[in-house]
Amino acid sequence: MKKVILCISVMLLSVGAFSQANMSVVVQLGTDNDSDVDQFGLLNGSAVLQVGDDNESDVDQDGWFNSSSVAQFGEDNDSDVDQDGLFNDSDVLQVGEDNDSDVDQDGIGNSSSVAQFGEDNDSDVDQDGIGNEATVLQVGEDNDSDIDQDGIGNEATVAQFGEDNDSDIDQDGIGNEASVLQIGEDNDSDIDQDGIGNEATVFQLGEDNDSDIDQDGIGNEASVTQIGEDNDSDIDQDGIGNEATVFQLGEDNDSDIDQAGFANEATVVQLGEDNDANTLQLGAFNESFIFQLGEDNEADHVQIGLGNFALTTQAGEDNMSTIIQLGVGNGAWTNQENDSHMSTVLQVGAGNWSMVNQDN
Repeated sequence: MKKVILCISVMLLSVGAFSQANMSVVVQLGTDNDSDVDQFGLLNGSAVLQVGDDNESDVDQDGWFNSSSVAQFGEDNDSDVDQDGLFNDSDVLQVGEDNDSDVDQDGIGNSSSVAQFGEDNDSDVDQDGIGNEATVLQVGEDNDSDIDQDGIGNEATVAQFGEDNDSDIDQDGIGNEASVLQIGEDNDSDIDQDGIGNEATVFQLGEDNDSDIDQDGIGNEASVTQIGEDNDSDIDQDGIGNEATVFQLGEDNDSDIDQAGFANEATVVQLGEDNDANTLQLGAFNESFIFQLGEDNEADHVQIGLGNFALTTQAGEDNMSTIIQLGVGNGAWTNQENDSHMSTVLQVGAGNWSMVNQDN
C-alpha cells in the first residue's frame, strides 16, 4: 500500500510539473503593437507575429494540448482567440487594416482557420463540441462572416471576395456540412442546420443576391447558385433526405422551396428577370421541376401526398402556371412559350396525368 501511495504521489507531482510546460512565442516588429497571452493547463502552444502598427492580439488557453497561431501584417488588426478544452487548433492570418477576427473554441479537437486580406473584414467563429471544423477566407473590404458550431463533426467553409458580403452559418448537431462562396458586393447568405448529416452549398456571383437555407432533420441537401443582381432564394427543409436545387441567372428572380417529409426533390432554374417560382412539398417522394426563361413568369407547385410529379417550363414573358396535386402518383407537365399564358391544374386522387402546352 505504501508503494502504491508513493507511486501516486510521484505521478501527481509529475503532472504538476508538466502543467507548467506551456509554450508561448511573441514577435513584434513595428509600433504600438499589443499582445496578451494567458495559458493554463498542459502543453498549450501559442505563437504570435505582429508586423506593423497598432495591431492587437489576445490569446487565452485553458486545458491541454491546445494550439494557437496568430500572424498580423498591417495596421489596427485585432485578433481574439479563446480555447477551453483539449486538442483545439486555431490559425489566424490578417493582412491589411482594421480586420477583426474572434475565435472561441470549447471542447475537444475543434479546428479553425481564418485568413483576412484587405480592410475592415470581420470574422467570428464559435465552436462548442467535438471535432468541428471551420475555415474562413476574406479578401476585400467590409466582408462579414459568422460561424457557430454546436455538436460533433460539423464542417463550415466560407470564402468571400469583394465588398460588404455577409455570411452566417449556424450548425447544431452531428456531421452537418455548409459551404459558401461569395464574389461581388452586398451578397447575403444565411445557412441554419439542425440535425444530422445535412448539406448546404451556396455560390453567389454579383451584387445584392440573397440566399436563405434552413435545414432541420437528417440527410437533407440544398444547393443555391446565384449569378447576377438582386436574386432571392429561400429553401426550408424539414425531414429526411429531401433535396433542393436553385439556379438563378439574371436579376430580381425569386425562388421559394418548402419541403416537409421524406425524399422529396425540387429544382428551380431561372434565367432572366423578375421570374417567380414557389414549391411546396408535404409527404414523400414528390418531384417538382420549374424552368423559367424570360421575364415576369410565375410558377407555383403544391404537392401533398406520395410520388407526385410536376414539371413547368416557361419561355417568354408574363406567363403564369399553377399545379396542385393532392394524392398519390399524379403527374403534370405544363409548357408555356412566348407571352401571357395562364394555366391551372388541380389533381386529387391517384394516378392522374395532365399535359398542357400553350404557344402563340
